[in-house]
Amino acid sequence: WRYDWFRRFLTARILLLSVTHVMPFYAIHAASLHKDQTGSYAAFVVAMSAGAVLSGPVLYALTSRSVSLNLAVSALAGMVAAVLALAVDMMMPEPRFYYYVPVLVLNALGAQVAMVALAVYLGERAEDGNREYFIATSRFSGGVVGVAVAAALGVMAQIHNEAIPIAVILGFNLLALVYVLWCLPGGAEQS
Repeated sequence: WRYDWFRRFLTARILLLSVTHVMPFYAIHAASLHKDQTGSYAAFVVAMSAGAVLSGPVLYALTSRSVSLNLAVSALAGMVAAVLALAVDMMMPEPRFYYYVPVLVLNALGAQVAMVALAVYLGERAEDGNREYFIATSRFSGGVVGVAVAAALGVMAQIHNEAIPIAVILGFNLLALVYVLWCLPGGAEQS
């Protein structure tokens, strides 16, 4: 924790759980909304795969950009996915499954971009002798926080409906966007 760069990295990683670890939540939400529509499950699986594939060209286009910009793109993709999920859930009386496909594509794309950018940031900052320590510490910390957040979102979905956790995810995406732009190298505030 005494390393400033690692504190920034770990904070960004935890905030970006709202992009990197919410795919199961969106998949369950999509399945619950569209379980009776033929072809919905296949479309959702294809959408998740398409988002992962599309991350390749996006990452290629972002190679000369800063890590903070890469992470901002992933947070924006997560924000758009959350807004679309809320719109499908709340504004459409009888939503069709294909309305939800962009949510899964955008989230899968954002998650891939975030994971690669976080790995690049850690690889650039950690010294060779202690890189594994930083990787293990960040994965453990992110995992613990991720389990707690997933449990809280699941309870919210059970008590209320899926719109409340999606709104919380959207809020975390916004926090992640602001954080990576202002607190990581290459953003508004240089380290």
